[in-house]
Amino acid sequence: MNDPTVILDIIAATYKQDHKLKCFVESILCQTNPSWRLLIVHDGPDSLDFLKEEPKDKRITIMHTESRFDDWGHSPREIGLEMIKSDSYYTLLTNCDNYYVPAFIDEMCMYSEDLVYCDMAHSHYRYLARPSALKRGEIDLGAMVVRTDMAKRAGFKSKTYIADWDYTENILRLNPTTRKVAKILFIHN
Repeated sequence: MNDPTVILDIIAATYKQDHKLKCFVESILCQTNPSWRLLIVHDGPDSLDFLKEEPKDKRITIMHTESRFDDWGHSPREIGLEMIKSDSYYTLLTNCDNYYVPAFIDEMCMYSEDLVYCDMAHSHYRYLARPSALKRGEIDLGAMVVRTDMAKRAGFKSKTYIADWDYTENILRLNPTTRKVAKILFIHN
């Protein structure tokens, strides 16, 4: 792996979920690897108290879209992908209601593959383990990191309900090298 300035850029879409956003940000701040940047993209100009505060950590940036897209966070993800620098090795697209174990970055970003994914626990299934696979319905965006240049090439153009899978499919069309980390490192809500 190259020696990038930042190992992981995290783009988190949110809309009026103040209490969940605080827990999500805390899960990122607790990472054992400090080589990350977090871009929170709020869907709309209206804001929450948490988003009005100046981030205490300089690795965190908060922005608001000029208008509400109301498309499951897909437009905020697209905006985030366009905004991030290209100096990080990996990019993670996620939502602000998800949580990550403290070793997520260490476990996921130690490899040189283009796409690395992990297993998850899912709140819709009473937090039972959900093995991930690179198949529709068996992976969540939050469970995979993608090499930044590849994530930018694939883009996040789809605005349908299954846009997360469309993005994953676009990545897979680029013939990435892949690795599965068979550990639960991600909690999906």
